[in-house]
Amino acid sequence: ALSLEVQSYTRASFTEPKDGEPLHRDGLLPPGRKIWITVRNNSAENLYVTVFALSSNYGIRRVYPERAPYQLVSPGKAFFVNNIEPVVMDPGAESETEIYKVFATRVPTSFDVLELPELNEPGGAEQTRAFGPLAELLNGIRYDGPRVRNLMVQRDDTHDRWITKQVTVKALSKQEEFLLPQGQNRINVGTDLDITVEKPAGLGGLLVVSSLSHFAWDPTDPITLPPGLSSPEAAPFFQPLSFSRKAGAAGASPGVLVLDTSADQLATISEESPLRIALSVENDPDIAGIAAVAFDGEYYYMVGHPTDAQNLSQDGDRRRMAVEITHLPIPDAAAAESGSAGARQRFGSNEAEETTVDTGHGTAPGRGKGGLFRRLINFFQEEWRMAEAAARKDPATEEDAEPETSVRDAKHAVRVLFYKLFYQKLPPDLGLRQVRMEAGGTPVYSKVTARDVAQARRALLITHGFGSSTEKLVQRALPVLKELDEYDLALAFDYETINTSIRESGLLMTAQLRRLGFGTDKGPPLDIFCHSMGTQVARVCVEMESGHQFVERVIMVGAHNTGTALAESHRLIPWLATIILNQAGLMDYELLAQLLVIGISRLTNGIQDLAPSAELYQKLNDPRNEVNVKYYIQIGVNSGMDGPVNWRKLFSKTELTRILDKGLDQVLGPNDLLVGVASARGVRGGNWPGLQVDVIGCHHFEYFYAKESLEALRRQFE
Repeated sequence: ALSLEVQSYTRASFTEPKDGEPLHRDGLLPPGRKIWITVRNNSAENLYVTVFALSSNYGIRRVYPERAPYQLVSPGKAFFVNNIEPVVMDPGAESETEIYKVFATRVPTSFDVLELPELNEPGGAEQTRAFGPLAELLNGIRYDGPRVRNLMVQRDDTHDRWITKQVTVKALSKQEEFLLPQGQNRINVGTDLDITVEKPAGLGGLLVVSSLSHFAWDPTDPITLPPGLSSPEAAPFFQPLSFSRKAGAAGASPGVLVLDTSADQLATISEESPLRIALSVENDPDIAGIAAVAFDGEYYYMVGHPTDAQNLSQDGDRRRMAVEITHLPIPDAAAAESGSAGARQRFGSNEAEETTVDTGHGTAPGRGKGGLFRRLINFFQEEWRMAEAAARKDPATEEDAEPETSVRDAKHAVRVLFYKLFYQKLPPDLGLRQVRMEAGGTPVYSKVTARDVAQARRALLITHGFGSSTEKLVQRALPVLKELDEYDLALAFDYETINTSIRESGLLMTAQLRRLGFGTDKGPPLDIFCHSMGTQVARVCVEMESGHQFVERVIMVGAHNTGTALAESHRLIPWLATIILNQAGLMDYELLAQLLVIGISRLTNGIQDLAPSAELYQKLNDPRNEVNVKYYIQIGVNSGMDGPVNWRKLFSKTELTRILDKGLDQVLGPNDLLVGVASARGVRGGNWPGLQVDVIGCHHFEYFYAKESLEALRRQFE
């Protein structure tokens, strides 16, 4: 019987918006835009309609009609309520929600008794100016007070039925904009987090303090949290930071810093001349640091690591923390233009300031500027003002005019999100354990004994790669492997990958296996399934210790058998973090948080061993090594360019190409994003007896997910 059409707009004629857009599905309203509500009677009888605004401060006001308790709307007719401009009144809030409720009845009814003042405003109410059961109910509730239990209301007849519709609007606060003058190193941005920016002197442009909510209303330019940090597994260690002082409240939108500048000026940010952001966060001792993630409109990049703040917070309930940004990606649009900041604004408030008209009549938040006469005045004032502005415009002086300070289309700008990092210590459950799968697919670990080993006929050992654990690998691989062979004992070996060398981990694994009885007459044959760094731990066990005496077969996936050039350049971890941001992988999130805190570019003992020049590879690939165990290797080639992520393009836009002066394929050759095919084949210079290598179409974190990987493994067991 009743329908609503809701649009947001900045300019309007007397009868309709000139630039109207349907209200966002979540009701988001950017600053500077207003609401136009069209109410239509689709029934075959007269309706009496009233529109109320319910504010976030618990106030209720009638916004239409302005001077009467209801509006008669004939069948098929419509009316509109315009110039509704909700405003965020709380300076510390990023948004405020208002509800516009439409009541329609078949008989004249006043709902004015529902009106309430805002909090801390004097109140007053009038009795409903109507008759019928509904009016009696409203009057009785409002005025009978303690006698409300004695309220008698006659049964409602069908002709007194009434309906409601409502629109929820989430008005976004005005974004704060700050010029970044060239020649100036330190800028105090302010906001609730007391943000301070220390930049290279040559970096100029515009900085906007925003939030994800401010981008959500525009479907043509979406930005969400990075896919790799949006999983429940990442939440305990990576929590997005909000710029609102109400950040602790549920639903606070993550903050976004928007940097609009030229491609040349973005290139001035480097390790030698970083961009440093300091801010105040809640005084939570579990927060280990702040990380920065940049978004260029297409991909996400780990661009900053925690560093010490140079000054303390003035608020005793807050801690001062800082993040150092050593690289920012250049958006494609900015690279194409290679111009400086300052063109027409797409989001924010300045555009609205140029196109809206202040009539001098104060309007309460959520209250339409109603009345025919007033709307006529507004309309003609707006048209006159626009015409006058056009007449004043002097084309001869346009080139000499000062550039606007508002942000261009956000596609030209880099957007930076911030994460609070949490970690305490690495889990203590390291070493060799027995593992089985529960019915729900969850791995269950338990202590393994020599008796367990003696009773087994055939055993399988699973071990993980750098920065991971066996849990995900077991979930993925164990069910498949147990189908392919008659394993009656499954083991998992977890090891520390940061401060422990690969040689030490291989020695520990061998020693624990021998103590359990492997290598004796009672020990069963053992197959090892391993991923990434775990492949080299297995090789140490087999080739440098005594593992060849009881290991029957080693199945390696993503094996860097001659190392990876990314480890040599100190850039393996930054690239690994970037992969995880754009597509979740097998990385342990607590370990990633720890790496960010201690320094993501630092060479750890484990990473040092992965460099092609490491002493470890000279020993493993010594041609005089006469050990002979069956090796089967899968190595992926991420050749598809039409997938969700163009990894070559992503690599070229990180700092890696600038530092290495090479693309991904030039560094690694055909590769799975981290390991080259040539490295996987390079066991003892390719002269390992019976070596089998399958090159398949997948990347480093898709083994056992990719169909081709599973099919190749089945063929190997057949």
